[in-house]
Amino acid sequence: FKFQTTIARGLSKEFMPDAIYWNRSNDPIAFELEVSVKGKTQYERKIRKYADVVRGISGSIYFQRVIFVVANEATERILKELTKRFEEYFLIQSFEDFFKGVS
Repeated sequence: FKFQTTIARGLSKEFMPDAIYWNRSNDPIAFELEVSVKGKTQYERKIRKYADVVRGISGSIYFQRVIFVVANEATERILKELTKRFEEYFLIQSFEDFFKGVS
């Protein structure tokens, strides 16, 4: 997480992920923790921006993938619907699934 501001430079605060981490292949992964419900329009804008970023359309900003961990089923359904055509770039998980086996 230490290089979050460097790798995401150029993203507005609205589109800054909650965290960035690197996987075993050293690829940057954007992490979003969705606790409160937002409007569908706000999610649409965020998904479009992230889709541009992971596909390399946003210049030097780059994430390999975006993971959303969500607190409620309504948000999970909305995000899964909005990311369907880009599902190779997005992972949407409930809190329960994400934290399974963590004690």
